[in-house]
Amino acid sequence: MLLIKLRRLYGRFPRTLILFICCTIITTILLLSIFVSKDDNPYSILEYSKIDAKNIKVHLTNSTLTKFDQDKCIIPKLTLWSKQIRKFYEEKDIIDCGKPTKEWILFKDQQLVINEDSYASKNDFYCTITSIILVDDYNIKKNVKTIGKFPFTDFESDFFHLHCYSKIDYNKWNKYFMRAIVNKKTIQKMKKRSEDSLNVHIISYDSLSQMAFRRLLPITTKYFEEVMEGVVLNGYNIVGDGTPQAFIPILTGKTEIELPVTRKSEKNPKYVDEAYDFIWNTFSKNNYVTMYGEDCFNIGTFQYRLMGFKNKPTTHYTRPSFQYTESLFGNDCFGETPQHREWLDYSTSTIEAYNQLNISRFTILHHSAMTHDSTTKGANGDEDLYNNLRYNFEKMNFENDIVILMADHGHRFAKFRQTHQGQLEERLPFIGISLPKKFRNTDKGKLFYKNLKNNQDVLTTPFDFHESFFDILSPPDISILNKEQDTTTRGLSFFRPINNERTCFQADIETHWCTCLQWTNVWNKPLYQSAINETAKIFVNEVNKLLKPEISLCSPIKLDSILESKWLIPNSNMIHYKGALDKDGFIPDTSGKTIISKALLKVKLLTQPNSAIFELTVPFNFDNIEMKINMWTVSHINKYGNDPHCIIDRIFKLAPYCVCWDKVITNHKNM
Repeated sequence: MLLIKLRRLYGRFPRTLILFICCTIITTILLLSIFVSKDDNPYSILEYSKIDAKNIKVHLTNSTLTKFDQDKCIIPKLTLWSKQIRKFYEEKDIIDCGKPTKEWILFKDQQLVINEDSYASKNDFYCTITSIILVDDYNIKKNVKTIGKFPFTDFESDFFHLHCYSKIDYNKWNKYFMRAIVNKKTIQKMKKRSEDSLNVHIISYDSLSQMAFRRLLPITTKYFEEVMEGVVLNGYNIVGDGTPQAFIPILTGKTEIELPVTRKSEKNPKYVDEAYDFIWNTFSKNNYVTMYGEDCFNIGTFQYRLMGFKNKPTTHYTRPSFQYTESLFGNDCFGETPQHREWLDYSTSTIEAYNQLNISRFTILHHSAMTHDSTTKGANGDEDLYNNLRYNFEKMNFENDIVILMADHGHRFAKFRQTHQGQLEERLPFIGISLPKKFRNTDKGKLFYKNLKNNQDVLTTPFDFHESFFDILSPPDISILNKEQDTTTRGLSFFRPINNERTCFQADIETHWCTCLQWTNVWNKPLYQSAINETAKIFVNEVNKLLKPEISLCSPIKLDSILESKWLIPNSNMIHYKGALDKDGFIPDTSGKTIISKALLKVKLLTQPNSAIFELTVPFNFDNIEMKINMWTVSHINKYGNDPHCIIDRIFKLAPYCVCWDKVITNHKNM
């Protein structure tokens, strides 16, 4: 057919051109035959290793950090919307706090004043103020007093509830306020910010992957990227499970297990502020006022299973506020005001109060109420977050601020998490960094921005986040900002060059959490299935060994089925690469006979009772037929709710595995 077409063209084209086309086609076919693997099953190289399930040796370990001679990390290109994804976002979760009434009293410039456009400006009334005061991380006190006159400035706390009553009719009004109140004694000790000092302003959300953040907060994301010129780090990869494992490395540069014990379930635990050197302490020593503003009192990052803070950790601290409001209002609203809006207003009051005083700020806010348990509820916050950023940006409140929008991790329990993309999204949360324009116009600022942009698609971690704080506090010399960082160091600054071939091993990311790895579904052959089945059985046996001492409380588990299994091995062409066939190194010789020595196996399995779904990552060594299982990095990926209530306070680490006897579904009680 090809020759017939060439004959038809012969009269129109020179013979030399036709000869050139023929040679090109033949050369292309030859090259393809070289490049294409000799066996289109990429796992055929495993057959050099004989896996006998009966001979597999198992080692329980606290770490499965494994070095693989992989190429540079290729960041997964995830889909924002698809037919499969849209079905998880169809059900809307709307927050309705009712129609707001005209406010009688306003907070302005560190005082309460009468709203001249309200009932209160024309009628006789009086108010009481209930101040919410921190006692410790688990207790508050409420001081109530009557306000004699306005303006009012005699504040006892950042958090106060106003109740106002008409003296002439039955009109009344109340509002709960969160506003940063400047303590004069505190600021007297602090130096004014230097001209080149940078503020840090972090707004964080729970359980939002980069894709989920973009889906739920599109207006905010567009404004942040296009107007504030924020840079989103596509390769930002988590290093552990849950919020503490996200924030402990960010705030301390270490993992929880590297630090002194703070878990309530352990013997003689320390308070977290006794055990951890938080980065806000470093900023405080450098004359920064600090603020930690987390909502959701009952599931606090440092209080749910850790001891919490012995002393107030930062200059401004929201925990007492949310203890009061959640018991009074619930999580969504403060009366007529959405909770998240008041939380954002609190951050603005902090910014404005200290900008006026020319004092440096380090603020970090973390919000869980909308996003922790719902796939779609976070959309309620898009307009409010956009308005907050726009107000502060246009008013020049961010003139000296590095503004960071972020999330701790993607969804861990939602149904979407059980999809392959959901698995990747859990590990790739949103993080975006906006540098102030004023700073970007300096020599150092230009390099900060250039390096940040260059690192956009490089593998980065919470350890790097921590390291970046030190560059913000004291921007390095130009020579250092131009020098590539040593990849053997765990924490690398976002603002200096990072090698784009950095691997998960170099970044200290356990293989279980590494999204760089190229997973492929296992071929349905007995060779693979024997190892998979044996791995699942061994895992279930090990879980039951852990549960055995607590058998009076927790039901043993049994394997129901294997839902999915994937192998990661080096690329087949890489394994068979022997050298180059030509002097220029363009044509590869893939006739090598290298035998694979190790691979990773990922198994998703269903157990009973209560249909728990577990996902484990297991390094396999084919030289000595060994595998390692880290029981503490296994993910329980469907929500287990209150199933482990009988054990969670005493032995938290067994919570993913324990189904308390009173929670066992009847069908499985006689297993």
